[in-house]
Amino acid sequence: MGEQTLHECLACHGIWLATRVVDAIVTDANARALFAPDSAQSAPALTTARAASGGKHATAFRYRRCPACAKMMSRVNIAKISGVIVDRCAQHGTFFDIDELHALVRFLEQGGMDRARTREREALASERRRLQMLMDIDARRRAMDCSGTDGVPATSVTSLLTALLRGAVG
Repeated sequence: MGEQTLHECLACHGIWLATRVVDAIVTDANARALFAPDSAQSAPALTTARAASGGKHATAFRYRRCPACAKMMSRVNIAKISGVIVDRCAQHGTFFDIDELHALVRFLEQGGMDRARTREREALASERRRLQMLMDIDARRRAMDCSGTDGVPATSVTSLLTALLRGAVG
């Protein structure tokens, strides 16, 4: 990961990391080791922040502005299933409330990304099946469509009989 600056909020002990640093943590086990909870190598600022807060999390949340561009950041549940909800600027980086970075590392180390990918594949397969079913229903409906002598489409047995009777009587 190389030399990276860790920005800590002295008021809330949250951590700001550039996008490239967060990407490295997600993809590189060595980078994760630097932020592992209770690790001897754990970043000193994180250990200090946890001690200062007594390990307590803030219960309220607020939307934050990106420190780089001042735009409002999006609240994102990392990998959609991690339960780690962070403030992210798509262009510049991510703000982690106290202990959220540790929670992310635990999620990753416990195979969270594999679970997330599996769920995503299952969701895509389910959506494919749903779309195929809708296409099949539409194809069957179109195959059964016929028009009576008055040009009204008949799409059911009742409609077909009605159209036939109108044609025979009229």
